[in-house]
Amino acid sequence: MLAMKPLDPDSDWKCDHCSYRLTSADVDKITNKLQKEYDAIGDNDVELFESFLKSHISLLHPNHYLFTNARHSLNELYGYDPRYPIETLSPALLERKIDLCQKVLSIADVIEPGLTLTRGNILYDMHLPIVFLAKNQFENQDISEENFKKRMLQTQVIVEESYRILSLEPADSDKGVIAKTLQRELRRMQHFFKFY
Repeated sequence: MLAMKPLDPDSDWKCDHCSYRLTSADVDKITNKLQKEYDAIGDNDVELFESFLKSHISLLHPNHYLFTNARHSLNELYGYDPRYPIETLSPALLERKIDLCQKVLSIADVIEPGLTLTRGNILYDMHLPIVFLAKNQFENQDISEENFKKRMLQTQVIVEESYRILSLEPADSDKGVIAKTLQRELRRMQHFFKFY
């Protein structure tokens, strides 16, 4: 559903597939209820964030801010939360983290385009799941050596861009330290491709 007159806060909302309509007051009630439900989720509750996304998929637009916030929170949990360290994530959860990064990045590219800190962080978060998933699939012979190399090249491009962005931050900041780590990782990747 979209507002019939987007610049009018009192505009009715109408489904773009049928004639169903809601008043702006009804839309506000629904949004407020969902905001309260979202706010009640603890900072580290992966299951509730995932449940929130699943239970409201038919109600909210895929790019709704509550979905984007939930995806951002999940991205920060998968790989960083002690219950979900990156090296122990299953292939399905690695794919989930990559998907979360891609979805948040697609929104960030519209709202905050360019070489932004948000983009640098998301690219940083996305590179390791791609590496671990590719290694897992290659070791299990689910992908060819050629496809493995393509994934590693894709990761190198992601790491290069993340490094370019995060290296703009002060060297002694958290992001500056990550940039130094990415720089070392780039050297390892370049060394890897020399002998691959």
